[in-house]
Amino acid sequence: MNDASMQKLPRESRFVDLSDYARPLAIRLVNLLRPYRVVTPVKVTLAGAIVGLVAAALIWNGKWLLFAGLLLPARSWIDAADGSLARARNRPSQVGRFFDSFCDFFVHLLLFQAFAHYNNQSAALAFVAFLCAVFQASVYNYYHVIKRHACAGDRTSEIDQRAPPEPYPWDNPAALKFLHTSYLVFYWWQDRLAYLLDPGAIEHGGRLTSRFLTALSALAMGFQLLVMCLLLWVGRSDVVLFYFAVPAMLYTLGLIGYRRFFLTRRSG
Repeated sequence: MNDASMQKLPRESRFVDLSDYARPLAIRLVNLLRPYRVVTPVKVTLAGAIVGLVAAALIWNGKWLLFAGLLLPARSWIDAADGSLARARNRPSQVGRFFDSFCDFFVHLLLFQAFAHYNNQSAALAFVAFLCAVFQASVYNYYHVIKRHACAGDRTSEIDQRAPPEPYPWDNPAALKFLHTSYLVFYWWQDRLAYLLDPGAIEHGGRLTSRFLTALSALAMGFQLLVMCLLLWVGRSDVVLFYFAVPAMLYTLGLIGYRRFFLTRRSG
């Protein structure tokens, strides 16, 4: 099974995804796991969540911080493998897609609280920084999904997720209903805010440039984990909350403004 069968975008529409640095290793992992049907994408997602929780526990207690930092990109590596494994087996799953988002929410919430606890910072500040980080990842996802729909890419995700998704034959309807409702509680406001800030992006999806999408990829969760790792390794974990609450938010809003006021004119 090659790389192309595991990607969300057709080859001619792909871009350099800064958050997808673990993709080569993820492809190797998928090729290794693919024959073993007992290893499902949901189990891979759960394994990635456990790795993230272990990292959060170590940071909270100030133990083995270099190892904890290593676990963060390792979580990104495992997270890149679950959806790719489903696509490699030609079994995309709505349950798997929403379960992945469900795990991401709680793992990242605990990571931010762990950084705050370790650095004697307030839990409220950690929660604000967490919301900023999740919104930034949602902005990346908003444009990425638009691009995928415009270029005949993977359509497991919808631009507007409010409607209950149609389950695949192998999806558990009850689990999907619970996970979709959870998604609306955790993420709907971010998706809606991204749309309100740039509703015109939908009609210009095919003209979202590779450079713009590459710049956006610095907002995705994989890159966020890498930033956390690097700050932890250089002994500046106290900057994590500030980074997501201020410079990363300014960068996000700047990219949205660029897309609205400059990119459309240049491509039009």
